[in-house]
Amino acid sequence: MYARNAAVTTRHCEACGKEFRTPPSQMHLRTCSPDCGYKIRETYNGYDGEIQTLTCKWCGMPFQEHACHAARRIYCSHECRNLDPEYLAAAAERVSGDKNPMWTGEGRTFVSATGKRYSRSSADKENAKFARRRAAKRNAAVAWADPVKIGWFYAEAQRISASTGIKHHVDHIVPLVSDIVCGLHNEFNLQVLPGLDNLRKHNRY
Repeated sequence: MYARNAAVTTRHCEACGKEFRTPPSQMHLRTCSPDCGYKIRETYNGYDGEIQTLTCKWCGMPFQEHACHAARRIYCSHECRNLDPEYLAAAAERVSGDKNPMWTGEGRTFVSATGKRYSRSSADKENAKFARRRAAKRNAAVAWADPVKIGWFYAEAQRISASTGIKHHVDHIVPLVSDIVCGLHNEFNLQVLPGLDNLRKHNRY
């Protein structure tokens, strides 16, 4: 037995009142068994067990949710959420322009394509990664590429972004940097995608 667990403590279960013994490392336990834990969970964090019927904002179909979560649910599924232009516009806004720490260089927190926040690498590593990206783009450029047609894709991405309110990116269909195959920077390898779809695609073909 570890020395830190030698001094056990006798406690009372919050659900059934039964005495049980725990070492100091398990002082967070509130019940004597998982079954008792499920009982007190029904009254924890505002959960009251009531089921409400809600209406999906996108498809209009009814769905059921616990009352404690009803205020935060407006879609019946992730599929409906990802089809709503208002959600896509708001999500794209969180990762665009000066609100994106990756572009401003402030802090290490970044918002992913799904809206979750995670920590990025240090500034020197990020700068090195962007430098490799620029070098790969230069090396992927070919003399026979048409700069006018390439420019059309970037202009079209800006036009669609302005008209729909959803940020769009110019994506390389075959990634410039990949472990499988590397594409070229020319008009035949470009497409306009919603920003979230491009971020989710990453460097996959």
